[in-house]
Amino acid sequence: MTKYVYYCLSNMQEKIYSTKKGGGVPHVHISSIEDFLIPVPPLEVQRKIVEVLDNFAELTAELTAELTARKKQYEYYRDSLLSFNKNTPPVSELNYRTIAMCVEVIAAPKRLDKKDYRPEGSFPIVDQGQKYIVAYTDDETALVPAGQYVIFGDHTREVKYVDFAFAQGADGVKILKAREGLLPKYLFHALANLRVPSRGYNRHWTVLREMEIPVPPLHEQERIADILDRFEALTSDLTSGLPAEINARRQQFDYYRNLLLDLPRRSA
Repeated sequence: MTKYVYYCLSNMQEKIYSTKKGGGVPHVHISSIEDFLIPVPPLEVQRKIVEVLDNFAELTAELTAELTARKKQYEYYRDSLLSFNKNTPPVSELNYRTIAMCVEVIAAPKRLDKKDYRPEGSFPIVDQGQKYIVAYTDDETALVPAGQYVIFGDHTREVKYVDFAFAQGADGVKILKAREGLLPKYLFHALANLRVPSRGYNRHWTVLREMEIPVPPLHEQERIADILDRFEALTSDLTSGLPAEINARRQQFDYYRNLLLDLPRRSA
C-alpha cells in the first residue's frame, strides 16, 4: 500500500536526512535510499497499521486546527478588549500614553553570542527569535535578575513576557519594565496587540516607543490581563495548553509508528 510505504519512510526520516548531498541546498537522491529495507507484511496487516496511524494523524491534525482557531480567538478578544471604542462600555480615567512613557529600558549585564548558547544549563537564554527560550547558560554574570519584564525584538518585533531570571541572547533585544501605574502583564498584551509596521531587518524600537496604548485604571488592567492570560495560556503553554496536547499526541504517534513498523524478520 502506498500509504504504508509513506509511513515506513517517515519512520526512517533521520536516516534519510543523513544521506543529504551537495552544496547550496542539500538534497537527497533516490539512489542513496533505494537499497533501504522496509518490512512488508501481508496487505491485511498493512491496512491495519495504516488505519491505526491514520487515526493518530487525524487526531493531531484536529488539535492543530483547534489551536489555530484558539489563536485567532485570542487575537480577536485582545483587540476587542484593548480597543476601548464606542462599542465597549465606558471606562473612567482612561488615557493614552506612548510606550516611552510606559516603560523603563533595562540593560542586561552582558549579551551572550550564539556561540555561547548551550542545549542545557542552569539559566535560560531569551533572545528576539520566535522561540520563547532559545538556549541555556551557566554564566551567572550575564543574568538579568528575576522580575516582570516585556521583551521586544528590535529586529523581529517579537513580544514576550518573562518573570524569571534570564540571560539576554545576541543583539536586538529591548528589556522593558513597566512603570508605576501599569501592570506588566497588561503591558505585555497591549504591546502584543500593536501593529508595528515592518522595516525589514532594521530596528523597530524607535517606532514602537512613539506608539500609544490605552491605560485604564489598575483594576481594569487586571481584569483584561486575567481574561487574555487564559487565552494566551491555552494557545502557548507547553505544559498544560493545546501545544502540550499536540506534542503529546505527536510523541504517541511516533511511538506507535515505530512499534507497529518494528516487525520481526522471518527466518530463512
